Amino acid sequence: MKKLLILSLSILSLFGTGFDYLNQENQGELNIQKEINSLSSKNLKLNWIEPIIASYSYTKNNQANIWKKTKYFRVSLNQPIFKSGGIYFAIKYATANKKFKILATTLQQNTLIIRLYDLTLNLKKLDIQIKQIKLNIKNADLEIKIKKDRFLSGDDDISFLNKAMLNKNNLLLKLNNLKTKHKELENNFKNISNYSYKTIFLPKLTLISKKEFLIKNLELKKEIQNLHQKNQLKNMTISNYLATISLVADYNYIKTKLEHSPWKKNRYKNYGVTISIPFSLNETRDIEIKKLEVLKEKLSLKQKQRDLKSEYINIYQTEQNLQNKLKILKQNIKLYNSLIKIVKGEVDAGDKTREDLQTIKNSKKSLLYDLTQTKYDIQINLLKLFEKMEMHEI
Repeated sequence: MKKLLILSLSILSLFGTGFDYLNQENQGELNIQKEINSLSSKNLKLNWIEPIIASYSYTKNNQANIWKKTKYFRVSLNQPIFKSGGIYFAIKYATANKKFKILATTLQQNTLIIRLYDLTLNLKKLDIQIKQIKLNIKNADLEIKIKKDRFLSGDDDISFLNKAMLNKNNLLLKLNNLKTKHKELENNFKNISNYSYKTIFLPKLTLISKKEFLIKNLELKKEIQNLHQKNQLKNMTISNYLATISLVADYNYIKTKLEHSPWKKNRYKNYGVTISIPFSLNETRDIEIKKLEVLKEKLSLKQKQRDLKSEYINIYQTEQNLQNKLKILKQNIKLYNSLIKIVKGEVDAGDKTREDLQTIKNSKKSLLYDLTQTKYDIQINLLKLFEKMEMHEI
């Protein structure tokens, strides 16, 4: 239970704080879309209610050379009160549609936030890679000095020195490429946030179970809601070809005036109930189309479940490989600690140079950089899971 609570807090922090990191344009667009979803869903839920129609007319004519004025006001209503379940299905469809739109907007928001975190992680990883390359360049300089001394003393030929110099040049090119990539990612980051990537708080993510991944998966929930929509549309289509009972009513107010005569008023009301049963040559095909759309959506839902299970397995396997890499790196660092002690003794004995010792120390430091990068890779991999996670039931 404690582990699940920590996980939930991590995800809440991930998406709650993440929204605040987005720039005003992205935040505004998402908030407006949420408001549009709310208003359109309310409209859809009340769409079965017909409007009350009010009309007014004023006419004047001189038929038979006698002027006549007429003022006419009318209020009418034609409201279905029973549509063989159609009203019920319309409300159910509106509910499913609302949930679908909320899920779509949440997924859009999560995608932006995950993009921001992904860029942050990759930028911080590049910072480490740049430091590592600079350290390797220092090692290359030490290697060049050692090879140069051995060449001048006649212990090595020029090819060893050339190889060391070529290695340094390759490292310099790699450093330049990393800096270029860093600028590119930083520009992408600035497109979605006004913060500095260095100030972004990154919660530590841990692997979740496949069951939880599927239960709270936004894409899967979208498919389920889409199936609900298709089902209600099918039911609505069937009800459209069944009996409809409507309440009809109107109120009429007429004022007429003949030339040289006073206004005459007339008021009257009509009300009643109508029953209608439509007939269409397309009825069978319309219903069959809706049934096929439901069947198609069911197949789509099953395929989405398979895809997500496969996606989880891939992320899980990558996670295991990275964790194994982490263990190996930690073991290698321990070996370098032992090696540094040995080389220190050889330097004191005069069998090794200080450059040899510094090279070993730099190599160990480079492994520590690899360790940090692997930790970033683990978080980047886990982001793929949480991009599609829903924290609160809709």
